[in-house]
Amino acid sequence: MAKSLINKLNSYVPTKEDLQEKKSLRWLIPLLKNRKLWIIQRKTVANAMFVGMFSAFTPWPLQMTQAAIMSIFFNANVPIAVALVWITNPITMAPMFYGTYKFGAFLLDFEGSFPEFELSFNWLFSTLGEIWQPLLLGSFAIGILTGIFFWFLSHILWQKSVINKWNTRNNTTTK
Repeated sequence: MAKSLINKLNSYVPTKEDLQEKKSLRWLIPLLKNRKLWIIQRKTVANAMFVGMFSAFTPWPLQMTQAAIMSIFFNANVPIAVALVWITNPITMAPMFYGTYKFGAFLLDFEGSFPEFELSFNWLFSTLGEIWQPLLLGSFAIGILTGIFFWFLSHILWQKSVINKWNTRNNTTTK
């Protein structure tokens, strides 16, 4: 089961070559030579879960670059961390960041209302002054909480997978 889970996971994550083709990540190539950043181990996967989920909730461009850089410092699996950033996409971005804004406003006890949304750079730049504090606080808080949750979840699932593998192995040898 663990082997099939790893194979399935490998089919979804980008390769080292895929990441090297990204212009925004090319300058990181010398830093990404550490073999540990590319192998699937319990600790590197768990750290990648934290890094990827945290980066997905940061409200600025270049989240993939951020995930790759953070992976170096946290000894996280780079492909998994970068792939998790794709949770933030044009379909999910608005609800995610509206939710982080609302959470940040709650934490700050901010009573202002969210300006009526309009899909334009003009709207973004004119309202950024009003919403940046709750948006950033909410994004960081939810990113950290989500990252910690997925860090623990990956450890639990990995441990459960290993236990199942041992139980299966023990059951087949005793028959």
